[in-house]
Amino acid sequence: GLVKLVERALKDMEASGYPPNVFAYSAAISASEKSAKKDPEGQQWLTALDLLGRLRNSGTPPNAVAYNAAISTCGKNGHWQAALQLFADLERRDSIE
Repeated sequence: GLVKLVERALKDMEASGYPPNVFAYSAAISASEKSAKKDPEGQQWLTALDLLGRLRNSGTPPNAVAYNAAISTCGKNGHWQAALQLFADLERRDSIE
């Protein structure tokens, strides 16, 4: 599906010596969000959280687009506690910057 295609693109970027930036990760998380309602197992929220974590670990802070897509993915898969935690993280981050 779409998410596997986007994850492959991120890996290809890394292999080519062009590490994915915040825009690439945001697009990947948005792909998770778009696939969330079509996911019969409801696991796209885990993919979104994994991608958000990888973005954080890259040393680049996630932007509002990445957070919003991850929050929406969690919500669409019924994981409101995770969505609320991400929202709190975003508020904390914005109050620091």
